[in-house]
Amino acid sequence: MNLSLDALSEHFQRVVNYRNHALHDGWFDVPVLAELGKCVAQVEPSSSYTDCLDSVRGEFCANLLASPEFHEKLAVWDQLDPETQQGPYLQKCTDMMAGLYAKASGISVSAGEVKYYYCDDPEIASDAVVAYNRITHLRDMDEIKINLAFPERQKNLLLALQTICHEQTHLFNLSLNSAFYYDVIKEGHPLYEEAVYFREDFRKGAYISQCFGKYAPVKLNPYLLQLNERAAFRVGDGVFETLQGAVVQGPVMQLPATAHDAPAYIH
Repeated sequence: MNLSLDALSEHFQRVVNYRNHALHDGWFDVPVLAELGKCVAQVEPSSSYTDCLDSVRGEFCANLLASPEFHEKLAVWDQLDPETQQGPYLQKCTDMMAGLYAKASGISVSAGEVKYYYCDDPEIASDAVVAYNRITHLRDMDEIKINLAFPERQKNLLLALQTICHEQTHLFNLSLNSAFYYDVIKEGHPLYEEAVYFREDFRKGAYISQCFGKYAPVKLNPYLLQLNERAAFRVGDGVFETLQGAVVQGPVMQLPATAHDAPAYIH
C-alpha cells in the first residue's frame, strides 16, 4: 500500500472532512466532491491484496463452470422462485466464496446470509446492500440483502452472482478489519496493511455512499474510487465477465453503467 500506516488515520480524517463539507443545505458541492475523489484516489492496494482478490475470483469461476448445477440453474434461472429456489443456490455460492477468501487470506471469513426485501423508494432504494454489526465486530451476523424491486437479478443468474460476489467482498474487507481488531492478523502477514486500512476506515466511519458519486465528476467519483468499492467491483464484475465469456453464445449483456464509470486503472 502506497500510504504509510501512520498516515492512514490522517487520510481518513481528511476523507470524513471532505465528505461532511460536500453536502450543504441538501445540495452537493461539486468542487468539494472532486477534492474528495482526489483524496480517495491516493490509496493504492498492495499486490498481495489484489492477488488475493484475483485468485478467489478465478477459483470461484472455475468451480462454477465445472459444476453441472450451475449450468442447470443458468438454463432455468428466470423460472425459479427468488426466495425458495434462487436464494438457496445464491447462499451456496456465497458460502463457497467466503470459504475461498478464508483459504486465500488465512483468516476467518463468514458468509453473508442471503435475504430478500422490497424497497422502491427512489431516494433510498439500492439493488443490494450489506448489513453487519458495527458494535461487536462479530462476523456471524452479516447479511446480503437483495432488493426485489430490481428484477434484473431474478432474470439473470450472472447478474445475481455479480451481486453476491460484490457484497461478499465487502464482508471479506470487514473480516480483515475484525482480524486486526482481535489481533489475529499481525505485522508480516501479506494482508496486514489492508487490515489496518479497513480497520481505520471502519473506525473513522469514512465510507462514502453511492449518492455522493451521483453528483461528482465521472473520473473523480469518490464512491467508486474508495478501495472497498474498487475491490468489490473488481471481483463482482470480473466474475460476471468471466462467466459470461464462457457460457453466453451470441451478443453479450453489458453490466449496469455504474460499475464501469470509474477510471479504468481501478479494475
